[in-house]
Amino acid sequence: MTFFAIGYTVIWLLLLGYTLFIHGQQRKLEKEVELLQELVDERSKGTRR
Repeated sequence: MTFFAIGYTVIWLLLLGYTLFIHGQQRKLEKEVELLQELVDERSKGTRR
């Protein structure tokens, strides 16, 4: 029975770690999209002159 408890705990810890990793990657991508949007906005303002 101890092996089941250990296995269950390990699986949940791996799942939590993976979720946190994916969350970090998503935040990086959101920041990059914001930066790209700012660059596009700046360029479109510059061409309207």
